[in-house]
Amino acid sequence: MSLGAIQFTMDRLKDADRVIGTTGQVLTSNGTNGIKWETPSGGGGSIGGSITNTQVAFGDTTANDIKGSANITFSETATVTTFNVGGSLAQSVIQANQSNSGTSRARIQVSKNGVTRGYLECSGSSTDLNVTAANRLVLSSDSSQPIIMAPATGVGIGLTSIDTNAGLHVEERIVGNKGIQVGNEDSTTAVESLEGTLRYNYVEGAVGAFSYSHIEMCMQTDNSTWSWVTIETNRWTQN
Repeated sequence: MSLGAIQFTMDRLKDADRVIGTTGQVLTSNGTNGIKWETPSGGGGSIGGSITNTQVAFGDTTANDIKGSANITFSETATVTTFNVGGSLAQSVIQANQSNSGTSRARIQVSKNGVTRGYLECSGSSTDLNVTAANRLVLSSDSSQPIIMAPATGVGIGLTSIDTNAGLHVEERIVGNKGIQVGNEDSTTAVESLEGTLRYNYVEGAVGAFSYSHIEMCMQTDNSTWSWVTIETNRWTQN
């Protein structure tokens, strides 16, 4: 025998303590003393705010609200995942911070097939910024423009400290497949710190007089003297 659907209609319900509860409370049971009206804890949520498609959500200045920005977006296609920062603002910054301790680090890492290929990081108490590659490190330009490094005190290769008067200071020999070119330099006095330096020196004479070109090297010539020693000289009558 089926009784069909049974419905109850009421405007209030008292619990085991004979109270009807207050707004927002729910009926609960502890399994022994019947049911009680209680204020729920946990669950639910109070996040508000609004956000547009592809925008990355972040906390708003209003507590428990989120918002998005057209300057921070995430998009994905079948072949490309793109996280984009910047747009209408004057500056875009992605910042990784570390504490100044021996075990801390801040790193931006690139991997391929789950294997780390390289990273940009600072670590420990060092002030160095390290660029590390697991294999070759390649710097290239997609246009006809050159790659330019313009540090204030020179570039060092294979060294922990460099001669700050040198634009480029390397630990090993320099090999050039198409030769090594030295410039027209005629103002430096020969001193010990320049010994072994090769230079090209051009002296232009007046019209009708001789002009000269020299290949010279800074060499020690006595116990405490150095001179620019001429290796080869050419001369011609200036037009």
